[in-house]
Amino acid sequence: MLEKNFFKKLNLCYLLITVFGIGILPFSGTIATIVASLIWIFLGSVSFIKQILIISLFFLLGSFLSNQFFKITNIHDHKSIVLDEFVGTWIVLTTLYENITEKFLLIFLFRFFDILKPWPINLVDKKVINGFGVMLDDVLSAFSAKLVFHLMKLVIIN
Repeated sequence: MLEKNFFKKLNLCYLLITVFGIGILPFSGTIATIVASLIWIFLGSVSFIKQILIISLFFLLGSFLSNQFFKITNIHDHKSIVLDEFVGTWIVLTTLYENITEKFLLIFLFRFFDILKPWPINLVDKKVINGFGVMLDDVLSAFSAKLVFHLMKLVIIN
């Protein structure tokens, strides 16, 4: 039997974790990345410290909502959850010096790592079965993208 307010809880959680329904669209992760990039045009103008605070708050919110979604549905890291894409995208866009071409490359690398989930990202994706894990695999994808980007830059410059 469903608990009282099951659908009300699910609807609010689902609305937020899918970022107002983006998560139910085809290619939801890519669309979420595009929308997050457009939002970052405005958020990118705030100080670096405020950017980190915004990302941290969304990371915590995403972890909490992912846990709630799991408790309500017993489904871990459903493909419609795209709040993690926002956090990952914002991490790669949080820089002090890259130009627009470099930002596109960073976004591409982020999507590459997020889709393929190479080690250790796949380990987190499979072993950390909670909201923190849902968010962490995208954070690792973002930092992997940044690492590869900076290594590419070093090789090209040298």
